[in-house]
Amino acid sequence: MGSPFRVMTAEERGIFQSVIDSFYQRFLAVVQEGRPHLSAEQIKKLADGRIYSGDQAKAAGLIDEIGYLDDAIDLAKKKAGLTEARVVTYGRRGEYHNNIYSRLFGTGAGIAGLANLDLLSMVRGGTPQFMYLWMP
Repeated sequence: MGSPFRVMTAEERGIFQSVIDSFYQRFLAVVQEGRPHLSAEQIKKLADGRIYSGDQAKAAGLIDEIGYLDDAIDLAKKKAGLTEARVVTYGRRGEYHNNIYSRLFGTGAGIAGLANLDLLSMVRGGTPQFMYLWMP
């Protein structure tokens, strides 16, 4: 199933579509749980696969605020009633590690080295595949 060496059958396409539909329903449920002020119809209209800028997402009610990592840390400290708290991050020796996003763009191992994945060849492979990637 999903072989790059032959055309997908109608049955295989149906199986893939059922998994996609299941992912989509789960996505709708998660958004509804986090955004109870939006109706199911509004969420379905917004959840059509497009991407949103920060301004667009805020206008649609999908996010509360637009900010950066420092803004989120400041808000977390404020909500927790902490004034002297600080964030401690650890990095690998010799690896650029300025902030949480650095692993994406810094020198050193990067995402591909951490997971030992050649993501570009996977994406360019042209075959159907589900990828659920997470990086701590």
